[in-house]
Amino acid sequence: MTKAAMKEQRATLLPEDCLSALRIMTQITRQMLEFSLEEGRVLKKKDMETLARVQKGKELRAEGYVRAAKEFQMRREDFSGLDAGELDRLETMTRELGKATRDNQKLIELMAPKKPLNETYTNNLFLLQGQISEDAAE
Repeated sequence: MTKAAMKEQRATLLPEDCLSALRIMTQITRQMLEFSLEEGRVLKKKDMETLARVQKGKELRAEGYVRAAKEFQMRREDFSGLDAGELDRLETMTRELGKATRDNQKLIELMAPKKPLNETYTNNLFLLQGQISEDAAE
């Protein structure tokens, strides 16, 4: 295998085999959904220590999820002949992930300061820690 081919292979997360790629994409999506649901439970409890751990795990997987999702979208036509049930499961899970993410964002907005945020505060955990620090100072 040439160096260029080896580099291309490392750049992709999903295997060439469509069924394997679908199953891996489903697993990655399930992990992200589980982290988002846990994040929501922790946000509701306002447990910052646990939130920090959840956020770390989520951040580690989020980059891989985004890359895999882009790959999956680019190869979408390749998956059209696969089992509709498995594709439906992935689609349902993806919608659930989107809903969980939006719900978490609403919780964060309720807890976050009402003043405009600058772009350096992109991590949910940092938003919440900043609010707690301000509340403690008052």
